[in-house]
Amino acid sequence: MRYDDPELRDRLASEYVLGTLHGRARARFCSLMRYDPDLRARVSAWEARLAPLAEAIPAREPPAAAWDGIAARLGHAGAVRPPAKAGAAAGAGGGGLAGWWRGLAIAASLSTLALAALLAGTGLRPGGEAVPTAATGGTAQVASAPVQEGMMAILTDAEARPTMLVSWPMQPGSDGMVELRVRIIMDHPTMDPNTAWELWLLPRAEGGAPRSVGLVGIEAEQRLRVDASMLKALLEAQGMALSNEPDGGSPTGTPTGPVIFRGPCVRT
Repeated sequence: MRYDDPELRDRLASEYVLGTLHGRARARFCSLMRYDPDLRARVSAWEARLAPLAEAIPAREPPAAAWDGIAARLGHAGAVRPPAKAGAAAGAGGGGLAGWWRGLAIAASLSTLALAALLAGTGLRPGGEAVPTAATGGTAQVASAPVQEGMMAILTDAEARPTMLVSWPMQPGSDGMVELRVRIIMDHPTMDPNTAWELWLLPRAEGGAPRSVGLVGIEAEQRLRVDASMLKALLEAQGMALSNEPDGGSPTGTPTGPVIFRGPCVRT
């Protein structure tokens, strides 16, 4: 295999960082990196690109059976399982509406790989300081304790760069509302004057009408609260998309502006 093709080198670097490069191919790549500064630079660039996902993905404790299996293989059956640590950091390195679904299929490949490689990443930081939300005129709140089980969408831009992470639980809260945590992971987000970002659910049936979730601002961490009657649609959605709409949101209840981010929904 020739390793002087820039496109091949970049693809191998991304697979190495995502953890999808295995066996002798990975060993050979590691050997090449030792004497190839350009390969090391490409790996570092992919690590920097994907690091925000590791910091944003909610932590999950492995099931008890996983710990028991590991202990048995190591000859330590019956050993005490390590305690759960919410937010523990993971190791590094590790036009028409039809266009919405076509774009979603393209975005799904990178988003799914990133999610699989980074699912053990740190959770959203605890706390709850209210901040203003420019798009809605209301308030958003910094995300609090990590969601232990739920759904997630990793939205990407037209160049498949991760831009936004949205997560929500499998059931409503005690107040009958479903809280979605929104985290913007792109650098220096901006919004054109007199416009708004509107988040939409994409149903699984191709051609089905997108459903508005609400407006979001450009703050790094936000919350959206919707009525529990929307939970079924949230749990069954194929993906999410973000469109640029007039100030105050779509005037028709359907998307009117260009789609700038999109991504698939997955269970965490």
